[in-house]
Formats: sequence, C-alpha cells, structure tokens
Amino acid sequence: GRVKIEPGTKAQLREIVSAVKMKSPLVHCLTNFVSMDIMANGLLAAGASPVMIHSLDEINQCVLFCAKTKGAVSINLGTIDANRMASCKRAVEACVER
Repeated sequence: GRVKIEPGTKAQLREIVSAVKMKSPLVHCLTNFVSMDIMANGLLAAGASPVMIHSLDEINQCVLFCAKTKGAVSINLGTIDANRMASCKRAVEACVER
C-alpha cells in the first residue's frame, strides 16, 4: 500500500527543497561506493552541489571551503574500510576545528 503522509509534511518538504534550491549548498559527501551516485543525484535534484572527495590530502581544504560557503558535510558509514574510515575521521576533525 501507499504510505500516508501527514497534511503539513508535503508543504514542509516543498519549503525545504525550495530553500536548498535557493542556496545551492556545496555538500561534501563521504559515502560508500554503493550509494555514491544515488546521493549525488539526489543532491543535484534537490538543487545542491555534491562533491565526493575521499582523499586524505584534500579533505581539510574541502571541509574548509564547505564551512566558508555555509555548505555541509555528509558522512555515510555503510560499507567501511580502513581508508574510508581515515577519510571520515579527518573530515569530522576538520568540521570540529571549523
């Protein structure tokens, strides 16, 4: 069956999507390979600008740029390995510093 949506939910969702489209935030996504394209396409559809940087050499600069532009950092710990965990830890540290 269909999922019932509360009356105010659709209007609230429209407002949120409209606000994202107006701002077009840069969103640094640290995600697994399975959901990377889904996340990027969803953010693009909502009007955001996704960036999928996992390199330890680039994370600090990316987080700093996201902070300066009032963007966001999204971390998905799905299928994690040691390299991806190191990238996620570095991104969290950079966010805390900002």
